[in-house]
Amino acid sequence: MNELELLKQIIDLEKLSNFLNTQIELWHEGAEKQEFVANKLIVDANIEDLKNEIVTIEDKQFSQKAKAGIIDQINAYIYEIRGKHPRIMLHRDQGTILKNELFASIARDIRMQINGKVFGHNIPIDLFYTIDENDGVNIEQLIHFLTNEIEIIRNISDLNFISLRNYYNVFEIRIIENFIT
Repeated sequence: MNELELLKQIIDLEKLSNFLNTQIELWHEGAEKQEFVANKLIVDANIEDLKNEIVTIEDKQFSQKAKAGIIDQINAYIYEIRGKHPRIMLHRDQGTILKNELFASIARDIRMQINGKVFGHNIPIDLFYTIDENDGVNIEQLIHFLTNEIEIIRNISDLNFISLRNYYNVFEIRIIENFIT
């Protein structure tokens, strides 16, 4: 199996594990609950085996492409927003009802790369801008943040889809701490 096939199996099993966890929470007692618990233990063990396999696989071409895709995706955002008038800010909601759709879009584009769903990148050409400081994001601050993210990605030494997923989990925390809280 290659990296993408292993990653797909991991993702599928993680979905099953989450489903089983929900079932365990719903069942208070009885044989059904014990069956869900037993199945979840098996699924979780299989996930760990696949994670070990994906980390040790020789051919890392797909995780290398994903890493390059993440960098290209972030650079696409930087390219699109660089050079705007100093008073102009990126609109947080990007024309939706979601207060922080801008950050959700950036995160979603990166997650797609890490989940092996895309090779290439989304070009963020339809970004909304504002001069309202309450609804806007400072462009220079965002460019600085994204440039730092590129450096973090470049410095991932033990490259595989697990390390990329770990990067993404911490990236989400950093984006929340820097722009949402």
